[in-house]
Amino acid sequence: ARAEAARVREALARSRARRPFLVALLLALAAGLALSLGLQRATERARAAAEAELARANAMLGFLEQDLIDRANPLVLGKGAEVTLKDVLLGARERLARRFADQPITEARLRLSLAVLFNTLDLWPESEREAAQALQSFERELGADSPEAREARAIRVRVLSRMTRFDEARQELARLDAPASGAHELHRRRLAEAARSTLLLAQGSFAEAVPVLRHAIAAQDAVRTGPSTQRDSLVLDLITALGLSGEGAAAVREYEAFEADLAARPGEHGILRALARLGVARSLSLEGDHARAEALLQEARAVILAQLGEDHSRYLSLLTELLGIAFRQGDWERALPIARDVHARIRDRFGEAHLATWVSLGNVGRTLYESGRSAEAAPVLAAAHRQLVAGVGASNPQAQDVGFVLASAQLSLGDAGAARATLRGLDPALLEKGRATGHWDASVGLLRGLLALREGEREAARTALQAHLPRLDEAPGLAHSRLLREAREALARLQAGAG
Repeated sequence: ARAEAARVREALARSRARRPFLVALLLALAAGLALSLGLQRATERARAAAEAELARANAMLGFLEQDLIDRANPLVLGKGAEVTLKDVLLGARERLARRFADQPITEARLRLSLAVLFNTLDLWPESEREAAQALQSFERELGADSPEAREARAIRVRVLSRMTRFDEARQELARLDAPASGAHELHRRRLAEAARSTLLLAQGSFAEAVPVLRHAIAAQDAVRTGPSTQRDSLVLDLITALGLSGEGAAAVREYEAFEADLAARPGEHGILRALARLGVARSLSLEGDHARAEALLQEARAVILAQLGEDHSRYLSLLTELLGIAFRQGDWERALPIARDVHARIRDRFGEAHLATWVSLGNVGRTLYESGRSAEAAPVLAAAHRQLVAGVGASNPQAQDVGFVLASAQLSLGDAGAARATLRGLDPALLEKGRATGHWDASVGLLRGLLALREGEREAARTALQAHLPRLDEAPGLAHSRLLREAREALARLQAGAG
């Protein structure tokens, strides 16, 4: 019995000694099985992902070959050598839904690319449609706060702004302003600032756009260093905004830095150089270098015509800058035909309801007034002002600007009652938002002085004219200002004791 008990104890001891090894073996076998199953699942997932990626690649290749390259063939579209990028893109977008029916995210990304291209071609309704469809798909598939959805929303803001659908643009911008989480915040801020700058420029708030553009460029540099299409576009807008807001010297510095940057890059950048020259011409002209400004515009003209066409907004902007140069030189015989031509082109291109149409009509009235034809100018300016106030509100900087010229024309005609009503709606602070000259309070003060004179308040008129004229004598771009000339003549009569 004792021997048997000893054998049992020894067997038990041996069993206990082996147990950890058995447990370890079982654990190793379990881990190996789990690893094998994990690897098998990962392989299956990788295979599925590869197959999905292959399907996407094949669909993209088919879209590229059949919907873009083949459709660019003159024999396919039946337009001979007249086939255009616009024709190809408009045809391709109709087949996106069929070709990518089971790949909604790929379809949305392509629609977003089309939206950017349509925007560049000034096909704004088409661009807005593609951006809206892309946004809807991204929100459904990836969520409203996804980087893709935010990018689509930013493009919508830009396009809606150019279509002067400002309320919708502001609503989309408010959604874009909602903070993003983590690493997406910098990307969101870049998109929001760039979109905001487009809205401000479209509304004529050029001075407000300048710091926003600088923030957008800084955010772009934080996301990506080096040249990019987005950064180039922002810099071009900054050059233009600086010139329009009265910061001519800063605009020239930005232009020269951009030219140096382009010279250091490989490749040919003719269209970028042309657009930069278009942007800086106003600043050079305001500084008195009309010859250089016009030379740059004429160099840019051929490139813009060849690459964008005579109906593109950039070419219409170039004609407007040529008008400005003639205007600042007092060359009314040259300026008036350009003003009328630009207005007709803009009206035909964008329609009667577009902000640019009303602004260009105001430029016709402005040119008539400055050339001494106040009787012709007043009804034109009144129509432009009425449309601007109805369309974008009396506080819009461009509505304020046209209202200022309208009041000047009304005073020139001796219509004190109409001038008083127009002057009542003018605000120097709002005028500064458009073109930050630093002299709008003095300019409005001159109008009030001339109105006082028309109403027989000679001392009030003398005080106002004496206070404000010296501030405007050296202001850039006013060498041929009719308002200044009439104000000087009025003060001279007052000081001489004449009526």
